[in-house]
Amino acid sequence: TGGDAVCQQQPGQWLFQEEQTHCLQSALQQLSAGDRQLLALKYNLTWSYQEMANHLGISVKTIEYRLLRARRMLRSIMNHENENDDTIS
Repeated sequence: TGGDAVCQQQPGQWLFQEEQTHCLQSALQQLSAGDRQLLALKYNLTWSYQEMANHLGISVKTIEYRLLRARRMLRSIMNHENENDDTIS
């Protein structure tokens, strides 16, 4: 079960995962609602590009571009936050 997996983790590993989850959630909140929606459809609901395009009424190429842009923005935000954390420590 999920609880058993947590109990078997090393404390440092669990703490690292918690920090990563917090960092990701914080970064996601800094994205636009549209970017968050695309990332949620793709990675939480595992929709295909075609399903996303049909649902949003836009082309698959537009989905590809917007996801690329959203992932780049998310990566940039997370890298910036990690740099700030390193300078504070």
